[in-house]
Amino acid sequence: MRATTRRDGDDNVTTITLTVPESSKAVALFQHLSVRQSDHGEAVLPILWSGNDITLWPGESVTVTARYAAKASPAPVVEVSGWNVPAQHVPAAPAANANSH
Repeated sequence: MRATTRRDGDDNVTTITLTVPESSKAVALFQHLSVRQSDHGEAVLPILWSGNDITLWPGESVTVTARYAAKASPAPVVEVSGWNVPAQHVPAAPAANANSH
């Protein structure tokens, strides 16, 4: 999983890319995403997702976005959990060419 965040007006937009390696023998079932205020912190709400609860096959990749109020979290962490995988937490790094409005 990779995650980046950029500012868009009064909102943060976090982009998350999930990938299952081609070498994997397992399907990643019902991957649920959430953005947290810190590692194991409270969920950022309200939030608008482009997709969630995703199933991926080996070698498959998907990119989703989350839009939420910028004041909600200065250092967001993305949590992904699934039916057959342990929860993972990844800091949402600032996007390399993020522009503030």
